[in-house]
Amino acid sequence: MFNANYHSHSVDETILIAEIFARNLKDKDVIIFLNGELGAGKTHFTKGLFKALDFQDYLQITSPTFDIVNTYQTKNQKINHLDLYRLDAINQEDEIWLNEIIDDNSLSIIEWGNKFEFKTKKKTYFVNIFIENENERRIEISSN
Repeated sequence: MFNANYHSHSVDETILIAEIFARNLKDKDVIIFLNGELGAGKTHFTKGLFKALDFQDYLQITSPTFDIVNTYQTKNQKINHLDLYRLDAINQEDEIWLNEIIDDNSLSIIEWGNKFEFKTKKKTYFVNIFIENENERRIEISSN
C-alpha cells in the first residue's frame, strides 16, 4: 500500500509532484487513475508522469477527450493515456477493448477512471486532485 498527500501551488509544482511520484515507481507496468473536477490538473499531472519517463515533448501532451485513448512509446516504455469523461456507460464491447489496453505491458493513465469499475491484477494507483483555490491543489495518492 502507498499513501501520500501533497499541496501544489502552481502548474509547475503539480508537474514536479507527478514527476517525483513516477520516478519512484519500481514497476512501471501499472495503472494510474486520475480523478478530480474539470480544471483540477489531471492533464498537468499526466505531463509530469511523461516527463519522468523521458518523453521529450511532455508539455505537448493533451487529454484524449475525443479520441478516448492515445498511445505513446518512449525508449523504454509504452504509455496508454485514456480520458473517460465523455463515456456515460461501458458496454461489453467497450469493456473488452479497454481491458486489452490496460492489461498489456504498459503504463496506463486513466483520467476520470473513477466513473467505472475495472478488474485488473495490475498494481493500481489512485490520484485524487482537489481544487483548494485558483492556484492551489491538494493531491492525494494511494494504491491498492
